Amino acid sequence: MVVGTGGLVALPGPSLILDLLAGPRAFLLVWQVQGFARELEYRADRRGWEAVRHAGYGAGECVPALERLQSDEQELLAEAQVREPYFYGDHPATADRIEGMRTWLQAEPVPLVNDERSRQRTVYHEETFAVRLEVVATNMTVRRFERARLLIDQEIAVSPQRAEVHVALGDWHRRNPKQRDFEAAAAAYRHALELDAHFAPAHRELGLLCWEEHNASCARTHLQRYLELAPTALDRGIVEGIVRTLAEGSP
Repeated sequence: MVVGTGGLVALPGPSLILDLLAGPRAFLLVWQVQGFARELEYRADRRGWEAVRHAGYGAGECVPALERLQSDEQELLAEAQVREPYFYGDHPATADRIEGMRTWLQAEPVPLVNDERSRQRTVYHEETFAVRLEVVATNMTVRRFERARLLIDQEIAVSPQRAEVHVALGDWHRRNPKQRDFEAAAAAYRHALELDAHFAPAHRELGLLCWEEHNASCARTHLQRYLELAPTALDRGIVEGIVRTLAEGSP
């Protein structure tokens, strides 16, 4: 399993190991597995969080971060998306890593950082906002809608005035096959536009939703506005084609 901007990603299980062992570079895999000792993982954790602390962030957040990782692992296992949570067999369980980090924090109290180097929570949240929305989108792409909704609700609680969050909520209502609700999706898109009338993605999504519901006037209004606000959009040709179809009165 690896961690990317989209969260946890399951890797193939034992069959992949067997394929690699049968290849010409089998000795490299054996060397990597044997060399990936548990103590090295614990040491890597400590080094990573020491770097975080020196950058001005609170190292006390390392345990909640690992707990979130553990929660993701448990969710994937419950959904039967993976059989073995780690690619390397002797990789320590996240529960052990959490306990190791707690021991480290108790043995080495975290000193207060200088005011000039401390990072305010709001600054951190702003800097990582786009990444978190990408995680939301990725979860919806892989049909983990419950997880996506949890993340969306967290973002709305922290940033209720961000149009992007409400567009994500609209996408959730529109794409969730178990709880699809076009009316709620439209309300979320319209709320996004109330917060920022120039937010092009909200016009696009509302326009496409209106098109799906055969509301030509609404679709044309918002899609044309999207084209005005995003003249270099990669999907401009597609949207222009829809607008032309609407102008011609085609279904």
